[in-house]
Amino acid sequence: ARQYNLDLSQRRADAVRKMLTATFRVDPDMLVAVGFGEEQLRDPQNPESGVNRRVQLLNIGPNS
Repeated sequence: ARQYNLDLSQRRADAVRKMLTATFRVDPDMLVAVGFGEEQLRDPQNPESGVNRRVQLLNIGPNS
């Protein structure tokens, strides 16, 4: 279901954020974890494809 996928995606994003802060000592205030669920598939023509289950890191520039 859509809501389950959104929740799962957010939990995965939160886990990556936690790993980055704990393992690599990244300042948690510099990270935002966002889960998109099925909203932004890498391969929308094949929604079941493994490429759609991913974590993507984006540098959105300096904190202003």
